[in-house]
Amino acid sequence: MQKEKFAKNMQIEFKKVPFNKKNFQIDYNLVKFEGTFCKMSQELAKIEATISGKLNIICSRCGKNIDLDINESIELLVSDGVYTPDNESDIDVIEVYGGSIDFEEILNSELESIQSDYHICDECVNDNQVLEKEF
Repeated sequence: MQKEKFAKNMQIEFKKVPFNKKNFQIDYNLVKFEGTFCKMSQELAKIEATISGKLNIICSRCGKNIDLDINESIELLVSDGVYTPDNESDIDVIEVYGGSIDFEEILNSELESIQSDYHICDECVNDNQVLEKEF
């Protein structure tokens, strides 16, 4: 992803993150990343958001470009430095070391995660042709 495609630079210093929920929204091509963030403690912030829209991906079988409709809810904790959990949690934790939360970087990471998954286009789903396998 290229940084210039984002609507605006969306970063906030960790020390300026409020304890009350604050809204944010980032548009990237046909994808919208929107939700809320707030501080949970001096070292921990929480992001609750959705990523929705269309994402251009490649079919894992034929290599054809396809548009994937996405509508993902995400819940993240952001730690100002090294995170040591008090208890086991199902929530993903991002450690930041520059003193600020970069929402563009978080969106980029989430989109790359979606793109790295295996996606099959409609044509390949209906194709029963056996593929060569190596063992």
